[in-house]
Amino acid sequence: MSTLRDILEEIRTKHGELNPHIVLEEAQNPAHPLHDVAAFKWDDDAAMAHQARLDVARHLIRQVRVSYVNKAGLPAESRFYRGLRTEHAGPHSYEPTADILGDSFKRKLLLSDMRRQIDELMATFEGVEEFWTYLRKAMRNKAS
Repeated sequence: MSTLRDILEEIRTKHGELNPHIVLEEAQNPAHPLHDVAAFKWDDDAAMAHQARLDVARHLIRQVRVSYVNKAGLPAESRFYRGLRTEHAGPHSYEPTADILGDSFKRKLLLSDMRRQIDELMATFEGVEEFWTYLRKAMRNKAS
């Protein structure tokens, strides 16, 4: 029996990339193992239903996890795939995190996106004192 990770890797190998549109395209085939995922609702052709199915595909990609031992020697988990913006304005292309971190250019893209997300988070909550208290506490917990 194939795992979700195996299925998504087969799709990525077949198409040369992985994104929600490709996953949805594959899952539309009634013979595909993802077709019967309960969250895909195939009985509605409306644009909103299509968007909902893309959200399901995106969620499937993001839910694949990888286990590892962190710097403190404790078991931890992280997302197996990370989204990278492609050179065109299309959807994020998802790649294994290990592949991204092993490629200097892709690593820079990931770190740039990380900085942007942190800046957005800080701009959103900068006036909320509890945010800074929580952030400091979370950083101390991660460091230990």
